[in-house]
Amino acid sequence: MSIRKIARNARRDDVLELFKPLALRIESKIWDVHVHQSQFERLLGGEARGTLITYSTLKPLAFAGFKKVVVASACMQDTMFFRLLAAQRVKLKPVSKRLSRDLRYQQHEHGERITFYYACEEAWSKTYRDKQVRCEAVEDDVKLLDLIAGATLALFADEPYLWMGNKDLPNTFFDEPGVKTKAERLPNMPHGLNDYQGFHNVVVLSALNPSPAHFHFLESYGINGEEVRTAHYRTAVYQAVMRCSIRNPADATPKRVVVMDRDTAEWMANLFAGAAVEPLPGMGVVPRKGKAGRPRQHASNAEKAWAHRAGKEMEWLAQLDLINETSVVIGRYPDLAREVRAGMSEFACNENTYNTAALRF
Repeated sequence: MSIRKIARNARRDDVLELFKPLALRIESKIWDVHVHQSQFERLLGGEARGTLITYSTLKPLAFAGFKKVVVASACMQDTMFFRLLAAQRVKLKPVSKRLSRDLRYQQHEHGERITFYYACEEAWSKTYRDKQVRCEAVEDDVKLLDLIAGATLALFADEPYLWMGNKDLPNTFFDEPGVKTKAERLPNMPHGLNDYQGFHNVVVLSALNPSPAHFHFLESYGINGEEVRTAHYRTAVYQAVMRCSIRNPADATPKRVVVMDRDTAEWMANLFAGAAVEPLPGMGVVPRKGKAGRPRQHASNAEKAWAHRAGKEMEWLAQLDLINETSVVIGRYPDLAREVRAGMSEFACNENTYNTAALRF
């Protein structure tokens, strides 16, 4: 059966309806659809059982025919939408003053009212969350998440607070026997909600990491791991945090926010000039992931991301030098020129191409 027939599903078959969204994207001119190569080959090989992961990216062609397209978003330049369009050489410009003047604010103020606490030095994940750690208070091993919960309860004491977590955590996660809970759970998509501005304390437990294959796919667009984590995880943390009184610039009450890792705390603090970043009290020594490795080369993940982009730009300039037979970059970095040349298809040889170097006399 053809993809077109699946996309149409004229007879409204229940099974075909499951594949219709994918078929529509494959048929569409405004989507690029990618598959996991080995999974696709197994499918073509006739394996009865298996998984086929697909990734679809929207083409700029989707906006053709419009005189102007206005896109509204918080943290726009950190969103995956922005990064994917930028990777396709689409430039998004700020809106006119006429549109922006009615916004409640264009940048956050009163950061001095906020303290961001972080529970761990390591990047947050479900696997790390469920790791067993030593709790001196009970002289026993407990899950890292439970240790964080206890430290959070101690920090907020009797004050009410908001929390957000993965779906596998029950609504009663913070409940204590015989104690009326002060916790109010946020929905996992809390964007735009204004009903929680009376809260001044927030903790975000969610681990929101895409699969390793997802990271590898986005690398093909020049989007590195830290940028992916920011787009998927940190912007979601931001949305949860912004449900509380931080949302109201007129509220002068001190605010306390607990996030899971230091990089996220620092990223959040950068959005609020003057905000403090501190380790979550009561955590003790939290073990790091895996075994000790090489010393960290960059002071922060932001610096690491910057270095990655700078390296990619240097590589692209070297490619242009090789193609145009110039020496803007390769004249200064001959070793880089050799590495880049080896990886460029324009200079590659196989059984279907002539090795011109071998034909010279």
